[in-house]
Amino acid sequence: MSGGLSTVPKRAGEAGARRRRGLRRVLFSLVALVPLLGLLGFFGPRLGDVSARAGDLELAVTYPRINRPGLAAKLSAKVRRPGLAQAPVTLAVESSYLDALAEVTVDPEPTTSTADAYRTIWTFEPPPDGDTLVVSVQGRMHPSGRIGRPAGTVAVLEDGTVAVAVRFRTWVVP
Repeated sequence: MSGGLSTVPKRAGEAGARRRRGLRRVLFSLVALVPLLGLLGFFGPRLGDVSARAGDLELAVTYPRINRPGLAAKLSAKVRRPGLAQAPVTLAVESSYLDALAEVTVDPEPTTSTADAYRTIWTFEPPPDGDTLVVSVQGRMHPSGRIGRPAGTVAVLEDGTVAVAVRFRTWVVP
């Protein structure tokens, strides 16, 4: 038989063997890296912070930046302003973000609660002392496995209009 029709692979030599060995090492390292990162908590829940200021009114929100379906999720909004204790405080939270949570509880409880087409609007009694109101919204990321990046907005309303607002996203990973 002539050499052009042989089914025996040609020897790649020492350089080919080194190249294949290096490729196997890189692939093995990548495969081993994913569980190692998981053990170190890299894919676990993480918190994020956003804040905004308008004049002397400040809004700071802590939210779940990375979370998983079925795990606890806490959204905390801190409203600060000199003289805040003199009038009720109205917060608006994007309803589509609240839909990504199950079993939602709000602390302190709002005195009134309503909704429009896009937002859930809560009114709270003024803080009894001081210039800061902290509202905590607790729930669980929806356990049905809604994977994605739900966006949320929290706003302080004054006379029905947005005085200050922040926007954020939660990355829900499997």
